[in-house]
Amino acid sequence: MSTDKRPVLLTFHGGGWAAGEPSTQYYMADRFSKRCWVGISVKYRLTNKRHPGTSPFDAVKDARSAVRYVRAHAADLGIDPGRLVVNGVKPGLPPTLLLHGETDTVTPFAGAKLFHERMLAAKNDCALITGGGGHGYFTYKQNRLDEALAQVDRWLNAHGYAD
Repeated sequence: MSTDKRPVLLTFHGGGWAAGEPSTQYYMADRFSKRCWVGISVKYRLTNKRHPGTSPFDAVKDARSAVRYVRAHAADLGIDPGRLVVNGVKPGLPPTLLLHGETDTVTPFAGAKLFHERMLAAKNDCALITGGGGHGYFTYKQNRLDEALAQVDRWLNAHGYAD
């Protein structure tokens, strides 16, 4: 059992619940682990032809189960369950930070905007960082990634997750 109480980043890959793999988020988990966080990239069930009978609801169940698991095993993992940051999916856990491309056609921006508005209406702490690009806009060019990560750092610092 660890006595560490480090913050934790739980990151989920994109792909509209139908594609992708955890390795696409290793860079995020690694970035935070270098800041003395625990970084975890989660695998969840996909909904596609290779996985008949699996629905997006199954993928969401997997995501929620991962959050519950990390919280339940906080002592073993050496993390502070009160300092959990989730990246990738929209879990509805305040505080929530969304990064979304305004011209995304895979997961349209309107959905992220509506989610953000509903989170605020429910009095949840939610911020939406947008970029002019499409799906995963900040992962394809270093300057966009650097700017997105700088915005994430500002948000984390404002929420008490300073280095």
